[in-house]
Amino acid sequence: MGYSAAAGAMNGPDALMWLGILYAVVPTAVFVIAFYLCITWPLTAPVHERLQRQVERKQLRLAKKAG
Repeated sequence: MGYSAAAGAMNGPDALMWLGILYAVVPTAVFVIAFYLCITWPLTAPVHERLQRQVERKQLRLAKKAG
């Protein structure tokens, strides 16, 4: 992108524009995708129970490996 964070570095308008895009546009796009997924894949009680069982099984498996 051309941005330099070194002390005393001179960054041009293109580098600053890309830095702004990376800090503003990219996180916003990721948030929009996450929001869409939250709306289209609701966490219902049965799904939550299934996920809890999967996590518990994984924790047991990891505990057996560690100890």
